[in-house]
Amino acid sequence: DEPPASNPSAESDPKPEEPVEMLPKRLAGQPYFLVVRGPDRPVYVGEPVWVAFDLYLREGVRLADAAIETAPDLRKFVARPVQGDVERGRRVRAGERGDVYTVRPLWQGTVSALESGPSVVGGMKVQLVVIDGFFSKRVSVTSVPLTLDFRPVPSEGRPADYVEGIRRE
Repeated sequence: DEPPASNPSAESDPKPEEPVEMLPKRLAGQPYFLVVRGPDRPVYVGEPVWVAFDLYLREGVRLADAAIETAPDLRKFVARPVQGDVERGRRVRAGERGDVYTVRPLWQGTVSALESGPSVVGGMKVQLVVIDGFFSKRVSVTSVPLTLDFRPVPSEGRPADYVEGIRRE
């Protein structure tokens, strides 16, 4: 009465319940690309907001290596990186075509602005080594910068003992 042996390839097959992500049309169908994600709501000075740089690999693309060539420019922020599990990734169906991608986090963490106004999280450039048959090729992928508009913390409704969350020394 042994349980049936699991089929590892069946576990990696796309499932209908996999999350679906809409991608910009310029990325649809591409074999690999880099996307930066951040909040799509108003954010406030001193508020830590989640930002992630994700590498998308279309099903069937074999990756031998990935190395960050240019890290995102985070000088205008207090940034706290969080270690992700780059090896695992998650699977999604993306774009209008429904291509299946493995998404691997390359950098993720929180950023907090030091002052109000638009602040740019600079793009990231990554060099990939992709296996194509018996050969490998080096390709670079670059994310677009992400602009976040940080608003001042509203003064109405603040507690009497409120102190700004981030200060320059």
